[in-house]
Amino acid sequence: MKNMAMEVGKEVIQNPKTQQVIIGAGGATGIGTFMEVLPTYVGLAASIVAILVSISIFYFNHRRDKRETVEHDEKMRKLRTRRSSDPSGKSTKEK
Repeated sequence: MKNMAMEVGKEVIQNPKTQQVIIGAGGATGIGTFMEVLPTYVGLAASIVAILVSISIFYFNHRRDKRETVEHDEKMRKLRTRRSSDPSGKSTKEK
């Protein structure tokens, strides 16, 4: 159950629309605090939440990119190994 919640959380955080809403809400809260429409503590709390969410977005996107790079490198390594082990020197599509 916990793993499923983590996967759903990752999917929500990695969604570009969610990221834009978070950035917009953080910016609007900052402007509202600067213009003294919102209390200082609300602006401070919103800024802290926006920073934490931004860090988590960066972390999950970095991990996803790293995982995809490793998977791509592994596929390329397998293709090179398969091609070099072929005694005729031809690729598998040419056979």
